[in-house]
Amino acid sequence: MSGMKITFLGTGTSVGVPVISCHCEVCTSNDPRDTRLRSSIHVEAQDGTCWIVDCGPDLRTQCLRAGIEHLDAVLISHAHTDHVMGFDDLRPFSWRKDDGLPIYATHDSLVTLRQSFGFAFDNAIRQKGYFHPNPMCLTGPFHLGTTRVTPLPVIHGNVDTIGYLFETEAGKRIAYMSDVKTVPAESREQLGSLDLLVIDALRPAPHPTHMCIDEALAFSERIGSPRTLLTHLTHDIRFRDLEPSLPNHVEIAYDMLEVVI
Repeated sequence: MSGMKITFLGTGTSVGVPVISCHCEVCTSNDPRDTRLRSSIHVEAQDGTCWIVDCGPDLRTQCLRAGIEHLDAVLISHAHTDHVMGFDDLRPFSWRKDDGLPIYATHDSLVTLRQSFGFAFDNAIRQKGYFHPNPMCLTGPFHLGTTRVTPLPVIHGNVDTIGYLFETEAGKRIAYMSDVKTVPAESREQLGSLDLLVIDALRPAPHPTHMCIDEALAFSERIGSPRTLLTHLTHDIRFRDLEPSLPNHVEIAYDMLEVVI
């Protein structure tokens, strides 16, 4: 592989698309790009190091569909249900790791994970075959293989939320922010010279805790991103209707889309 490959495991919002009991034109669409599992990406670096960002309730289905058999780490953006409730499905990735599977998250997110999945974190009660996480509290930039990872604090309601900046040895820079309403100046300053921005664009109408489409487009323009992919989408967005209206450098992400940078 000649670069970093990003696979979109899911591009949907908290309830996914189609929405249970909904019969709108998006939820009944035959276009596979309108079917969206909960938002997550799989990243494979050029050196073979692999990780995912977030582990929502669709994780098992996503990993089987994408043929994921190995992970070196899991990065958590925040501890909302749609981003962490597939946590126990990570257990096969930890079975062959003596020290457990590294889980990178903020202090508050690790507290929530310990409350929800105490059996996995407690050495005294964790049985053979249980998931064995190795908690790694985010304190600043770190490396996964040869990739430099910088946590980017963002504002998403009142929950401690992180976007991520990935920088390759070749100098390629990719930012992923799936749940964000506002990017503070300190994080925004890290986003110069991007090769790819992946950004929350929940729906056409404004939302109190997520960027809407116009806000995502304005942010992409503000930081000068040469390529932007929109994710974390509701059933208010139909691929074939929105795509023609977007600027040339902006695309709609869809499940199982692969991008090599």
